Amino acid sequence: MRPPRLLLPATLGILQAVASLAPAGGQERSAYFGDLHVHTAYSFDAFSFATRTTPDDAYRFAAGEAIRHPSGNEIQLDRALDFYAVTDHAAYLGVLRALADPGHPLADDPEVKRYVDATTVKARGGYLPGAQEFVALHADAQVFRTAWQEIVAAAERHYRAGTLTTFIGYEYTPSRDGGNLHRNVIFRGGTAPREPFSRLDSGLRDEGIEALAIPHNSNGSDGWMFQTETFAGGPLDADYATKRMRNEPLVEITQVKGTSETHPFLSPNDEWADFEIFPFRVGQWAKTATSARRCWRASRFRAGRVSTRIGWGSSAPATPTTRAFSSTRRSTPARSACMTSTRSAGARSLPTSSMACRRIARSSAATTATRA
Repeated sequence: MRPPRLLLPATLGILQAVASLAPAGGQERSAYFGDLHVHTAYSFDAFSFATRTTPDDAYRFAAGEAIRHPSGNEIQLDRALDFYAVTDHAAYLGVLRALADPGHPLADDPEVKRYVDATTVKARGGYLPGAQEFVALHADAQVFRTAWQEIVAAAERHYRAGTLTTFIGYEYTPSRDGGNLHRNVIFRGGTAPREPFSRLDSGLRDEGIEALAIPHNSNGSDGWMFQTETFAGGPLDADYATKRMRNEPLVEITQVKGTSETHPFLSPNDEWADFEIFPFRVGQWAKTATSARRCWRASRFRAGRVSTRIGWGSSAPATPTTRAFSSTRRSTPARSACMTSTRSAGARSLPTSSMACRRIARSSAATTATRA
Protein backbone atom coordinates (compact mmCIF):
# COMPACT_ATOMS: atom_id res chain seq x y z
CA MET A 1 0.00 0.00 0.00
CA ARG A 2 1.30 3.44 -0.86
CA PRO A 3 2.30 5.70 2.05
CA PRO A 4 -0.02 8.52 3.16
CA ARG A 5 0.69 11.78 1.43
CA LEU A 6 -1.00 15.12 1.08
CA LEU A 7 -0.61 17.53 -1.79
CA LEU A 8 -1.91 21.04 -1.20
CA PRO A 9 -3.23 21.50 -4.73
CA ALA A 10 -5.04 23.76 -7.10
CA THR A 11 -6.59 22.26 -10.17
CA LEU A 12 -5.07 23.46 -13.43
CA GLY A 13 -1.98 24.12 -11.43
CA ILE A 14 -2.29 27.65 -10.04
CA LEU A 15 -2.37 27.40 -6.28
CA GLN A 16 -3.02 30.40 -4.12
CA ALA A 17 -1.52 29.92 -0.69
CA VAL A 18 -3.17 32.60 1.41
CA ALA A 19 -1.27 34.46 4.09
CA SER A 20 -1.71 31.97 6.91
CA LEU A 21 -0.51 29.11 4.67
CA ALA A 22 2.52 30.94 3.24
CA PRO A 23 5.85 29.16 3.74
CA ALA A 24 8.40 30.46 6.19
CA GLY A 25 11.12 32.68 4.78
CA GLY A 26 13.68 30.73 2.81
CA GLN A 27 11.64 27.51 2.74
CA GLU A 28 11.70 26.01 -0.75
CA ARG A 29 8.37 25.01 -2.27
CA SER A 30 7.29 23.78 -5.69
CA ALA A 31 4.28 24.39 -7.92
CA TYR A 32 2.34 21.33 -9.14
CA PHE A 33 -0.22 21.04 -11.91
CA GLY A 34 -3.29 18.83 -11.92
CA ASP A 35 -7.07 18.52 -11.67
CA LEU A 36 -9.33 17.50 -8.78
CA HIS A 37 -12.72 17.67 -10.53
CA VAL A 38 -12.97 14.98 -13.21
CA HIS A 39 -16.01 12.97 -14.32
CA THR A 40 -16.09 9.76 -16.33
CA ALA A 41 -18.79 7.42 -17.64
CA TYR A 42 -19.60 6.52 -14.03
CA SER A 43 -21.32 9.91 -13.54
CA PHE A 44 -24.91 10.02 -14.76
CA ASP A 45 -24.57 13.54 -16.20
CA ALA A 46 -21.29 12.84 -18.02
CA PHE A 47 -22.67 9.57 -19.40
CA SER A 48 -25.76 11.41 -20.65
CA PHE A 49 -23.44 13.64 -22.65
CA ALA A 50 -21.78 10.67 -24.36
CA THR A 51 -18.77 10.35 -22.08
CA ARG A 52 -17.60 6.75 -22.22
CA THR A 53 -14.14 7.13 -20.71
CA THR A 54 -13.36 5.14 -17.57
CA PRO A 55 -11.30 6.12 -14.52
CA ASP A 56 -8.38 4.21 -16.06
CA ASP A 57 -8.74 6.31 -19.22
CA ALA A 58 -8.78 9.47 -17.13
CA TYR A 59 -5.53 8.62 -15.37
CA ARG A 60 -3.89 7.61 -18.64
CA PHE A 61 -4.85 11.02 -19.99
CA ALA A 62 -3.34 12.72 -16.94
CA ALA A 63 -0.13 10.78 -17.54
CA GLY A 64 0.09 12.18 -21.08
CA GLU A 65 -1.63 9.51 -23.19
CA ALA A 66 -4.25 10.32 -25.83
CA ILE A 67 -7.92 9.48 -25.27
CA ARG A 68 -11.05 9.78 -27.40
CA HIS A 69 -13.36 12.78 -26.90
CA PRO A 70 -17.15 12.23 -27.34
CA SER A 71 -16.91 14.35 -30.51
CA GLY A 72 -14.70 11.64 -32.01
CA ASN A 73 -11.48 13.64 -31.83
CA GLU A 74 -8.37 12.42 -30.10
CA ILE A 75 -7.23 14.68 -27.26
CA GLN A 76 -3.91 14.75 -25.47
CA LEU A 77 -2.10 17.05 -23.05
CA ASP A 78 1.03 18.89 -24.08
CA ARG A 79 2.67 17.52 -20.94
CA ALA A 80 1.67 15.14 -18.19
CA LEU A 81 0.10 16.38 -14.95
CA ASP A 82 1.49 16.03 -11.44
CA PHE A 83 -1.74 15.09 -9.67
CA TYR A 84 -5.23 13.98 -10.61
CA ALA A 85 -8.46 12.77 -9.04
CA VAL A 86 -11.49 11.14 -10.63
CA THR A 87 -14.45 12.57 -8.70
CA ASP A 88 -17.55 10.95 -10.15
CA HIS A 89 -20.93 11.82 -8.68
CA ALA A 90 -21.74 9.57 -5.74
CA ALA A 91 -25.43 9.95 -6.60
CA TYR A 92 -26.43 7.12 -8.97
CA LEU A 93 -22.79 6.13 -9.32
CA GLY A 94 -22.31 3.85 -12.33
CA VAL A 95 -26.04 3.30 -12.96
CA LEU A 96 -26.37 4.56 -16.54
CA ARG A 97 -23.15 2.84 -17.57
CA ALA A 98 -24.46 -0.43 -16.15
CA LEU A 99 -27.79 -0.05 -17.95
CA ALA A 100 -25.92 0.47 -21.24
CA ASP A 101 -24.34 -2.97 -20.97
CA PRO A 102 -26.07 -5.15 -23.61
CA GLY A 103 -26.13 -7.96 -21.06
CA HIS A 104 -28.13 -5.95 -18.53
CA PRO A 105 -31.69 -7.29 -17.99
CA LEU A 106 -33.12 -3.85 -18.85
CA ALA A 107 -30.89 -3.15 -21.85
CA ASP A 108 -33.81 -3.44 -24.29
CA ASP A 109 -36.25 -1.43 -22.19
CA PRO A 110 -37.53 1.53 -24.30
CA GLU A 111 -36.76 4.09 -21.59
CA VAL A 112 -33.28 2.70 -21.07
CA LYS A 113 -32.59 2.76 -24.80
CA ARG A 114 -33.86 6.35 -24.99
CA TYR A 115 -31.13 7.49 -22.61
CA VAL A 116 -28.37 5.23 -23.84
CA ASP A 117 -28.88 5.72 -27.57
CA ALA A 118 -29.14 9.53 -27.65
CA THR A 119 -26.52 10.73 -30.13
CA THR A 120 -26.72 14.54 -30.11
CA VAL A 121 -26.03 17.13 -27.45
CA LYS A 122 -29.58 18.47 -27.84
CA ALA A 123 -31.12 15.02 -27.42
CA ARG A 124 -29.00 14.15 -24.41
CA GLY A 125 -29.64 17.54 -22.82
CA GLY A 126 -33.37 17.09 -23.32
CA TYR A 127 -33.29 13.88 -21.30
CA LEU A 128 -31.19 15.19 -18.43
CA PRO A 129 -34.00 16.94 -16.50
CA GLY A 130 -35.63 13.55 -15.94
CA ALA A 131 -32.42 11.59 -15.63
CA GLN A 132 -32.21 11.66 -11.85
CA GLU A 133 -35.68 10.23 -11.40
CA PHE A 134 -35.01 7.68 -14.12
CA VAL A 135 -31.73 6.40 -12.72
CA ALA A 136 -33.16 6.37 -9.20
CA LEU A 137 -35.77 3.87 -10.36
CA HIS A 138 -33.01 1.57 -11.61
CA ALA A 139 -30.53 2.12 -8.78
CA ASP A 140 -28.70 -1.00 -7.65
CA ALA A 141 -26.57 -1.06 -4.51
CA GLN A 142 -24.21 -3.58 -6.03
CA VAL A 143 -23.67 -1.32 -9.05
CA PHE A 144 -22.74 1.52 -6.67
CA ARG A 145 -20.30 -0.63 -4.74
CA THR A 146 -18.67 -2.08 -7.84
CA ALA A 147 -18.24 1.35 -9.45
CA TRP A 148 -16.71 2.77 -6.27
CA GLN A 149 -14.33 -0.17 -5.95
CA GLU A 150 -13.21 0.36 -9.54
CA ILE A 151 -12.64 4.08 -8.95
CA VAL A 152 -10.53 3.33 -5.87
CA ALA A 153 -8.60 0.61 -7.68
CA ALA A 154 -7.90 2.86 -10.68
CA ALA A 155 -6.42 5.55 -8.45
CA GLU A 156 -4.17 2.93 -6.86
CA ARG A 157 -3.12 1.40 -10.19
CA HIS A 158 -2.02 4.71 -11.66
CA TYR A 159 -0.25 6.16 -8.63
CA ARG A 160 3.40 6.82 -9.46
CA ALA A 161 5.41 8.20 -6.56
CA GLY A 162 7.16 11.39 -7.58
CA THR A 163 5.55 11.36 -11.03
CA LEU A 164 1.75 11.22 -10.82
CA THR A 165 -0.07 11.59 -7.51
CA THR A 166 -3.54 10.08 -7.86
CA PHE A 167 -6.23 10.80 -5.30
CA ILE A 168 -9.30 8.74 -4.47
CA GLY A 169 -12.36 10.96 -4.55
CA TYR A 170 -16.01 11.51 -5.41
CA GLU A 171 -18.45 14.39 -5.79
CA TYR A 172 -21.11 15.00 -3.16
CA THR A 173 -24.11 16.42 -5.01
CA PRO A 174 -26.73 18.21 -2.87
CA SER A 175 -28.68 21.38 -3.68
CA ARG A 176 -31.07 23.78 -1.98
CA ASP A 177 -33.86 25.40 -3.99
CA GLY A 178 -31.78 24.77 -7.09
CA GLY A 179 -28.73 26.33 -5.51
CA ASN A 180 -25.58 24.29 -6.08
CA LEU A 181 -23.95 22.87 -2.93
CA HIS A 182 -21.65 20.34 -4.60
CA ARG A 183 -18.29 19.37 -3.15
CA ASN A 184 -15.47 17.19 -4.43
CA VAL A 185 -14.28 14.98 -1.58
CA ILE A 186 -10.60 14.04 -1.78
CA PHE A 187 -9.04 11.30 0.38
CA ARG A 188 -5.49 11.25 1.65
CA GLY A 189 -3.36 8.26 0.72
CA GLY A 190 -4.71 4.93 -0.44
CA THR A 191 -7.31 4.43 2.30
CA ALA A 192 -10.95 5.15 1.51
CA PRO A 193 -14.33 4.22 3.02
CA ARG A 194 -16.23 1.21 1.70
CA GLU A 195 -18.62 3.55 -0.09
CA PRO A 196 -18.91 7.32 -0.66
CA PHE A 197 -21.14 9.14 1.79
CA SER A 198 -22.08 12.65 2.89
CA ARG A 199 -20.35 13.27 6.24
CA LEU A 200 -16.68 13.84 7.06
CA ASP A 201 -16.99 13.10 10.76
CA SER A 202 -14.71 12.15 13.62
CA GLY A 203 -15.58 8.47 13.22
CA LEU A 204 -14.08 8.46 9.73
CA ARG A 205 -10.89 10.05 11.00
CA ASP A 206 -10.76 7.66 13.94
CA GLU A 207 -10.47 4.90 11.33
CA GLY A 208 -7.42 6.64 9.87
CA ILE A 209 -9.28 7.98 6.84
CA GLU A 210 -8.49 11.66 6.27
CA ALA A 211 -10.24 13.77 3.63
CA LEU A 212 -11.00 17.29 2.54
CA ALA A 213 -13.90 18.74 0.54
CA ILE A 214 -13.67 21.34 -2.23
CA PRO A 215 -16.89 23.33 -2.88
CA HIS A 216 -17.44 24.41 -6.47
CA ASN A 217 -19.77 26.74 -8.35
CA SER A 218 -20.74 28.84 -5.38
CA ASN A 219 -21.69 31.32 -8.12
CA GLY A 220 -24.69 29.08 -8.81
CA SER A 221 -25.56 28.38 -5.17
CA ASP A 222 -27.86 31.40 -4.76
CA GLY A 223 -25.66 32.37 -1.82
CA TRP A 224 -26.18 29.12 0.11
CA MET A 225 -22.64 27.77 -0.27
CA PHE A 226 -21.08 30.10 2.29
CA GLN A 227 -23.76 31.36 4.62
CA THR A 228 -23.16 33.35 7.79
CA GLU A 229 -25.77 31.37 9.72
CA THR A 230 -26.79 27.74 10.06
CA PHE A 231 -29.44 26.20 7.80
CA ALA A 232 -31.79 26.44 10.79
CA GLY A 233 -31.14 30.18 11.00
CA GLY A 234 -28.94 30.06 14.10
CA PRO A 235 -25.59 31.78 14.59
CA LEU A 236 -22.30 30.21 13.58
CA ASP A 237 -19.65 29.82 16.25
CA ALA A 238 -15.92 29.21 16.53
CA ASP A 239 -16.39 25.43 16.68
CA TYR A 240 -18.27 25.48 13.38
CA ALA A 241 -15.63 27.68 11.76
CA THR A 242 -12.82 25.41 12.97
CA LYS A 243 -14.51 22.26 11.65
CA ARG A 244 -15.35 23.82 8.32
CA MET A 245 -11.81 25.08 7.85
CA ARG A 246 -10.50 21.58 8.48
CA ASN A 247 -12.97 20.03 6.08
CA GLU A 248 -12.88 22.73 3.36
CA PRO A 249 -9.49 24.46 3.06
CA LEU A 250 -9.97 24.93 -0.71
CA VAL A 251 -12.71 26.38 -2.90
CA GLU A 252 -12.93 26.01 -6.68
CA ILE A 253 -13.60 29.41 -8.24
CA THR A 254 -13.37 28.93 -12.02
CA GLN A 255 -14.79 26.32 -14.39
CA VAL A 256 -17.00 25.94 -17.45
CA LYS A 257 -20.14 26.90 -15.45
CA GLY A 258 -18.73 30.31 -14.64
CA THR A 259 -16.46 31.98 -12.12
CA SER A 260 -17.13 32.28 -8.40
CA GLU A 261 -14.40 34.70 -7.40
CA THR A 262 -16.51 37.83 -7.61
CA HIS A 263 -19.29 39.65 -9.51
CA PRO A 264 -19.66 43.21 -10.85
CA PHE A 265 -22.19 43.85 -8.07
CA LEU A 266 -19.60 42.81 -5.48
CA SER A 267 -16.55 44.40 -7.11
CA PRO A 268 -17.69 47.42 -9.16
CA ASN A 269 -14.13 48.75 -9.52
CA ASP A 270 -12.62 45.46 -10.73
CA GLU A 271 -12.33 45.43 -14.52
CA TRP A 272 -12.16 41.61 -14.45
CA ALA A 273 -15.26 41.13 -12.31
CA ASP A 274 -17.59 40.40 -15.25
CA PHE A 275 -15.44 37.59 -16.66
CA GLU A 276 -17.35 34.33 -17.34
CA ILE A 277 -20.40 35.22 -15.24
CA PHE A 278 -23.04 32.46 -15.10
CA PRO A 279 -25.97 34.18 -13.31
CA PHE A 280 -28.19 31.13 -12.82
CA ARG A 281 -28.59 28.45 -10.19
CA VAL A 282 -26.73 25.34 -11.26
CA GLY A 283 -29.22 22.83 -9.84
CA GLN A 284 -32.33 23.98 -11.76
CA TRP A 285 -33.06 23.23 -15.39
CA ALA A 286 -35.18 26.36 -15.75
CA LYS A 287 -32.80 29.33 -15.80
CA THR A 288 -33.54 30.71 -12.34
CA ALA A 289 -31.29 33.63 -11.48
CA THR A 290 -28.92 33.39 -8.54
CA SER A 291 -29.00 36.31 -6.10
CA ALA A 292 -25.94 38.57 -6.30
CA ARG A 293 -27.08 40.39 -3.15
CA ARG A 294 -27.33 37.15 -1.17
CA CYS A 295 -23.94 36.11 -2.54
CA TRP A 296 -22.42 39.37 -1.29
CA ARG A 297 -22.72 38.23 2.31
CA ALA A 298 -21.56 34.73 1.43
CA SER A 299 -18.56 35.98 -0.52
CA ARG A 300 -17.25 37.80 2.54
CA PHE A 301 -17.38 34.54 4.49
CA ARG A 302 -15.82 32.48 1.74
CA ALA A 303 -12.33 33.44 0.79
CA GLY A 304 -10.27 34.83 3.64
CA ARG A 305 -9.65 37.83 1.40
CA VAL A 306 -11.83 39.77 3.84
CA SER A 307 -10.43 39.29 7.31
CA THR A 308 -12.89 41.33 9.33
CA ARG A 309 -15.68 39.99 11.48
CA ILE A 310 -18.99 39.92 9.70
CA GLY A 311 -21.41 40.42 12.51
CA TRP A 312 -20.55 37.21 14.34
CA GLY A 313 -20.65 36.93 18.10
CA SER A 314 -17.55 37.58 20.18
CA SER A 315 -16.75 33.86 20.27
CA ALA A 316 -16.07 33.76 16.52
CA PRO A 317 -12.52 34.04 15.22
CA ALA A 318 -11.45 37.36 13.72
CA THR A 319 -10.88 35.59 10.41
CA PRO A 320 -13.73 33.06 10.14
CA THR A 321 -12.21 31.15 7.24
CA THR A 322 -9.08 31.17 5.15
CA ARG A 323 -9.12 29.29 1.87
CA ALA A 324 -6.90 28.64 -1.09
CA PHE A 325 -8.40 28.88 -4.57
CA SER A 326 -8.56 26.26 -7.31
CA SER A 327 -9.99 25.94 -10.81
CA THR A 328 -11.01 23.13 -13.15
CA ARG A 329 -12.02 22.42 -16.74
CA ARG A 330 -14.84 20.01 -15.83
CA SER A 331 -17.13 19.97 -18.83
CA THR A 332 -16.35 16.74 -20.61
CA PRO A 333 -14.63 13.49 -20.09
CA ALA A 334 -11.61 13.00 -17.96
CA ARG A 335 -9.57 15.87 -19.25
CA SER A 336 -8.16 19.24 -18.19
CA ALA A 337 -7.48 22.53 -19.92
CA CYS A 338 -4.79 25.23 -20.20
CA MET A 339 -2.39 22.52 -21.37
CA THR A 340 -4.62 20.84 -23.96
CA SER A 341 -2.83 19.97 -27.16
CA THR A 342 -3.80 21.58 -30.45
CA ARG A 343 -4.50 18.03 -31.58
CA SER A 344 -7.82 18.35 -29.77
CA ALA A 345 -8.86 21.34 -31.88
CA GLY A 346 -12.33 20.90 -33.29
CA ALA A 347 -13.80 19.27 -30.21
CA ARG A 348 -16.63 21.34 -28.87
CA SER A 349 -15.67 23.80 -26.12
CA LEU A 350 -11.91 23.15 -26.26
CA PRO A 351 -9.80 24.46 -24.70
CA THR A 352 -10.52 26.79 -21.78
CA SER A 353 -9.80 30.43 -22.58
CA SER A 354 -6.29 31.46 -21.67
CA MET A 355 -7.89 34.51 -20.09
CA ALA A 356 -9.31 32.23 -17.40
CA CYS A 357 -5.83 30.98 -16.62
CA ARG A 358 -4.48 34.53 -16.49
CA ARG A 359 -7.33 35.47 -14.17
CA ILE A 360 -6.35 32.70 -11.76
CA ALA A 361 -2.70 33.70 -11.93
CA ARG A 362 -3.60 37.33 -11.31
CA SER A 363 -5.40 36.43 -8.09
CA SER A 364 -2.60 34.23 -6.81
CA ALA A 365 -0.43 35.36 -3.93
CA ALA A 366 1.93 32.41 -4.32
CA THR A 367 2.26 29.30 -6.46
CA THR A 368 3.39 26.80 -3.87
CA ALA A 369 2.56 23.26 -2.93
CA THR A 370 3.75 20.65 -0.49
CA ARG A 371 3.95 16.89 -0.54
CA ALA A 372 4.12 14.71 2.56
